[in-house]
Amino acid sequence: MLGSARLTFDVDLVVRKGGTMAARRLLREDDAHFKGEFAEGTPVHEVDVVNVLKPTLLLDAKCRSILERATWDAKLKDARDIKFLIRFCVSHGLDVSPEEVPNATKEFAVGFVREHGQPELWEEAGYVISEDGA
Repeated sequence: MLGSARLTFDVDLVVRKGGTMAARRLLREDDAHFKGEFAEGTPVHEVDVVNVLKPTLLLDAKCRSILERATWDAKLKDARDIKFLIRFCVSHGLDVSPEEVPNATKEFAVGFVREHGQPELWEEAGYVISEDGA
């Protein structure tokens, strides 16, 4: 919805509190589903009349979930999403500092660059990624 070209076989849904059981009846149970918690008043970004969670919240959730993934393939998908979301946020003037995206600490960014490269993305977002990774 935000413009990512990555093909996906998963869809992330936000379900109102109290609606989880009904949603589970509609969807097949799968332990691979991301389970983040967002309140009813969570900020959204409207894209073609569809409300999408605020991109910085999506980025924050992805920065947390990548650390919990069991497979390298799942980590790579999250890494692609993180790279896309950083580009999107920077190009739309959204703050991606640790104050706005608490899971995107400097330590996280350094580790991310070590594993997935592209330090310039983080630098464009205002992070300082040193040559020695410190």
